[in-house]
Amino acid sequence: MRFKGTVCLFLLTAFALGQVEERIRVIQRDLRVHVLDRSGNPIRGLTSADFLVFEDGNEQNMNFFQEVDFLKADQAKSSPAAQATEILDKKRTGVIDPQTSRTLVIVFDTSNMSKGGFEACRKGVQDLIGKLGPNDMVKLIQIDQDMVDLTAFTRNKEELLAGLETSEYRGAQYRAITRQERTILNSIEDWLNAPGGGLIGDETRIALAQQVNREDETKDRLKNAFYRTFYYNMIYLANMLTHMSGSKSVFLFTGGSYIEQDGRFATTTDQGDRLNRTLNKANATVYSFLYKERTSRAEGLLATFARPDQLPLNALRQGWNFAEAVGMSTQGEQNSSLGSLNTVLENGLQVESGPDWASRGTGGVMVRTTTASNLEKPLDKVINTSSHYYRLGYSLEEPNQAARVRVRLTRDIPGARLLYGKEFKPRENYLDLEEEERELTLRTLMYFNDVARNDLDAEWKHHLFYREEKGFTIPVFGSATMLQKPANGFEVAFAAFDATGEALDLIISRVKQFPERKTFDFYDVLLTDEPPAYIKCYLRDMDTGDFSLMKYGVAKKETEVRSTRISDIMFGADNREPLPLNHTRQVIVEKGEVVDMEALDSRVVGDPMLVNNKLFKTGIVPEYKDPEEISLMFHVENLPEGKHDLTANFIIYSEKDGAFPVEGKITNIQETGNAIRYVATVNASELKPGEYQLLVRVTKRGMAGELRKAQAFAVK
Repeated sequence: MRFKGTVCLFLLTAFALGQVEERIRVIQRDLRVHVLDRSGNPIRGLTSADFLVFEDGNEQNMNFFQEVDFLKADQAKSSPAAQATEILDKKRTGVIDPQTSRTLVIVFDTSNMSKGGFEACRKGVQDLIGKLGPNDMVKLIQIDQDMVDLTAFTRNKEELLAGLETSEYRGAQYRAITRQERTILNSIEDWLNAPGGGLIGDETRIALAQQVNREDETKDRLKNAFYRTFYYNMIYLANMLTHMSGSKSVFLFTGGSYIEQDGRFATTTDQGDRLNRTLNKANATVYSFLYKERTSRAEGLLATFARPDQLPLNALRQGWNFAEAVGMSTQGEQNSSLGSLNTVLENGLQVESGPDWASRGTGGVMVRTTTASNLEKPLDKVINTSSHYYRLGYSLEEPNQAARVRVRLTRDIPGARLLYGKEFKPRENYLDLEEEERELTLRTLMYFNDVARNDLDAEWKHHLFYREEKGFTIPVFGSATMLQKPANGFEVAFAAFDATGEALDLIISRVKQFPERKTFDFYDVLLTDEPPAYIKCYLRDMDTGDFSLMKYGVAKKETEVRSTRISDIMFGADNREPLPLNHTRQVIVEKGEVVDMEALDSRVVGDPMLVNNKLFKTGIVPEYKDPEEISLMFHVENLPEGKHDLTANFIIYSEKDGAFPVEGKITNIQETGNAIRYVATVNASELKPGEYQLLVRVTKRGMAGELRKAQAFAVK
């Protein structure tokens, strides 16, 4: 995925993901607090009694406390017994314990790096990947002129290293600033070489001073523009992480960016503060690794002067003072030396302000190095600091309000230093977003949020079918009771994932027309090439913003070849006919006829629940009113190869009347891979109102025993 580096698109991205979620019921603040000694090493072994937490000046009652130590956990897991236990747990559950895993985004910000810095830091990223734990979920991105996804979230280190190899050097900020500084130096030299040595004098010297001023303002604009590009990309990541669970960190490898506190053209401190508040809202901490050239850019460029030893700083300062006197905005006091902030050239200090601001504002650290051949020590410092922290949790009375937090120790620990995110951004209204922005936010919610919520009391059912060519077709049914129909309709989404959390399929629909009844049923089809570990189902009322987001595991036995069995029994049309979203999206029709069969949505062509224009349902208990007959479908799955001579019969029973055979008729038989699909009707004209069970019995000539499957239904 690639995000182009234009201001417009980054503004859109930032706005889209900055508006996260108004109605997610955040009832806990979860603070990550690092406690470091004078050498920057973690102080271990503290308890909840050692901390006091204040929000907006009010002391908070901590109801959760945890000391997290990933380095210690990694050492404990290195024992043979621990490794054997972990292997058994993975086999048993198919998923990884979230207590032993972190969610990391490695940001390779190459914009302000030289070519040599790029190669050095790429080696640093490679070393970091090698030191990650086996359960860490990691995403690798590069920021330069644009933002590029080098990998998806993965636990596979080989994939991360392969993605890193695709990174390309551009150095957009480094090259642009360097060119502009050369232009400034040339303008300064012209001014110094003017008659009178650049001191107060004629209009020629004034014009030359004005030219230097304009070039300096151009550089100021460049610094602002590049920081805003960095800001928009980081806002995207922050809001993605907002929807993810567990320990979340950003490892930033960078050549630096500029926070302008009092820039001559504009400032960027507001963006830096907003970024920190958004990262804190996501419970994400930034750990920055800054590589800068040993020789500052200013010194290197000054060396290009024909007479670098004759550059008269006093004359330069007098020139700025004169420029101010004639009404030019140059901030002469701050341009008193080449090493000060916002001067013509920086000595390398200001370039640190961007990553340092992001790190300190989220409770992380920044380390720096100027030696390309020795990155290991500062990298180990970042890893050591990030691997140990304390979690302090407390309930929120106003979860959607902006807040400022302060943490202090209850006892004096000599040299102890606390790092934590202090300012938190409020959550904003999802319903106010434009459609494209909502979809972007919805995708992050589906991919990265594991918190269950069910405002709408929705029910969800699914079934797996083997596709004959490859993979699985997964019909998903949902149901919700509407007290009032939303004028703006519903958003509906389904997604399938593997055991590592990698998305296998995602479908999103928007519905504004639905049947005239209180219960709204809907249906769609997921397609995967491999067995899913779980699916997610989402429904949102677009009038109120209330929504349901539920996660359902797919039993491993459902996706394995096993003994012959009867699938769930799916019932046909009744008073709860679902809205088939996969079919309503199909618009390639001319005069009622499909124009191009190959252009049809594959979710329609391979729909296993639609037979003879009748849609069957899985897992929903149907209700019939005075039925003459009941339509049903079932599969006999995992059949051995060879001729299949099967006979099916049907029994209905109730608690009141017991069991009695009913007349059934097979109307359709179709082979689908290693299964046979049966469509049938059952005579129900004699049934009285009540609750029933339908039992399907399948026998095979010469086969001992029979296959059985029962399903509930009701007559009103």
